[in-house]
Amino acid sequence: MGSGQANLPWQGLQLAMGRGGSRAVISLTQGQYTLSILLPGATGPSRSITLPGSGMALDLNMRFSPDGKKLAVISQGRNVWLLDTATLSVLAKAGPFVDSTRTLAWSADGRELAVGAGLSGDGAITVFTVK
Repeated sequence: MGSGQANLPWQGLQLAMGRGGSRAVISLTQGQYTLSILLPGATGPSRSITLPGSGMALDLNMRFSPDGKKLAVISQGRNVWLLDTATLSVLAKAGPFVDSTRTLAWSADGRELAVGAGLSGDGAITVFTVK
């Protein structure tokens, strides 16, 4: 198993690995939650955005789609954002969810995204069709 290291100027709260070695990091900097994309071999972020909402870091999570072109992000405001990984533009938003949710899962073909806690409350799972 090989290893690599990127020294970041902030503390990462969440990390996701994408196809081809891209990484996404959510960090807390000056009271703002920031999502950054790091390309393979990069020592710093290539793109960053400030995440909307406020709340606890425990309510943050993210997952790359199987093809690596989309990133699903749970924000602190109990919303799920679907982002284009090339531009970090918002493709879609779902929520707010009734209860705090931290669970995301993509189908193998990337056409569906399952979100734990669901729109209808605790214990529910909502599955979205992704276009």
